[in-house]
Formats: sequence, structure tokens, C-alpha cells
Amino acid sequence: MIRLVALTPSFLTSLALFSLVACAQTQKGADSGDTSNGNENGDSSADTDTDTDTDTDTDTDTDTDTDTDTDSDTDTDTNTGCPAVTSATTTLVVTDIDETLTTSDSEYLQQIIDPSYDPAMRPDANTLMQAYFSLGYRIIYVTARGDDLPLSDGTSATDATTAWLTLHGFPLDPADVHLASGIYETDPAGFKTDVLSGIQAEGLTLSWAYGNADTDIQAYQNVAIDNAHIFLVGKLSDTASTYGVNPISDDDAYTNHLASFIPTVPCGG
Repeated sequence: MIRLVALTPSFLTSLALFSLVACAQTQKGADSGDTSNGNENGDSSADTDTDTDTDTDTDTDTDTDTDTDTDSDTDTDTNTGCPAVTSATTTLVVTDIDETLTTSDSEYLQQIIDPSYDPAMRPDANTLMQAYFSLGYRIIYVTARGDDLPLSDGTSATDATTAWLTLHGFPLDPADVHLASGIYETDPAGFKTDVLSGIQAEGLTLSWAYGNADTDIQAYQNVAIDNAHIFLVGKLSDTASTYGVNPISDDDAYTNHLASFIPTVPCGG
């Protein structure tokens, strides 16, 4: 409820005084705010020679701080301090998909029959690749899935693969997803070797590699990825020593591996 007050001369006098005081306080606050903005942006008007000198110093400090912050945000990942992944990134992680990122080869076969099926992902497989990405590594996906074998609803194998990676939050540039041609790849090691050799020919470095099959390991070794940087995942992990590479058991893929190994990985770039 608003109560009306009689506009007596004394009331009008009080109101006028109150208005004058309020205006003075408002003007004082505005003057203070203008000065603050001027100091930050280097736009404050100077009334005296002393003010002019002060503004010049402030401009220099502000420009320096701004340039430093901008460079930091653009060139590094805010969480790790490593170089952010860009088109100029030359360090890569390569990974197979079926039974390496998914829990078994049969997961994709089930999706071919039933396109609504979401192939089960190994625990923290996406988090592992996100961690590499935040450390400055571009992620390359190479799978022997046949690009000419669509899902039963007509969805292409490439679209189904990129959609699954996107759905589960994997770092993804569609150009970095490589499928075999035809319906079924009869020489997965040869196909993957060719893809990876082409990538290296562009001057890029394959720093780390993940796979679940002996054909994956063969392809990685064919392009001279350091054995200490190759991981054999899942059922064949107990044969890793045969190839001189690192094992990751089903139980450790990938939550335990993520916690114990990723903190030791240096920045990419």
C-alpha cells in the first residue's frame, strides 16, 4: 500500500533538500565509476597534467596484462597448462574402436542388426581420450569396420561410428576417423599400416597407441611406434610381453589405467 502525504511547504522543502543530497551522492558515485573505468581501459579524461601522467602509466600496465592473459587462454589448456589441440598439433594418439573402446567386437555387430542399440563402452574409455586431448594430443580412430556395410536402417558405417563417438563424448574431428573400404577388411594390419604411414608422411608423430588385437600391435610396430607407448587391451593382454608392449587387462580398462598412467604422460603439442 502507498500512503499519500500532504504536500505542505515544509514537506516540499524537505523533499527538495533530499533530492539535492541524492543527486550529489549519485554524481559522486558516477565520477568515481568513470575514474575506475578510465584506469582500466586507458580512456579516462585528464583535467590536469598530473592526471595525464597517471593515465599514461595505467595504459601501459593494462595493455601488458591484457596481452598476457589473451595469449594464455589461446595457447594452453586451462586445466593442464599444456598446449591446446589445434590444426597445428603434431602429436597424436591412435586407437582402435571395437573391443578397444567398446567392450567386445560383437557390440558393433549387434548395432548393425539393431540400429537403436548403443554399443557398450569400456569404463572411462572416453575419459582416457579426453585426458590425452587435454594434454595436447590429437586423437586418431582407425578401425577395420567396412565402410560399405551399413546398419540395417541404411545408416552408413562412418555415420554410425562418428555418432557413437560423439554420443559418448570422445574428442572428435570427423576427418580423424578412418574406416576400411568395402564390406569387410581381410587384412586389418595392412589397412591400418597404410593409414598410419600416410599420417606420418604428413609430418605428424604417433605418440601413443591402443588396440585389442595382434593385428593392431603389428600395424603399430610396422610404423615404428615405440613399444613402450603401445597398449594391448583386453583378452589378449596377457600376451603383451610376447610383443614387448604394455598390457591393460579387462579389469584395468580403463579406470585403473587412467588413474595410474595418465599423470605420467608429458604434454603433447
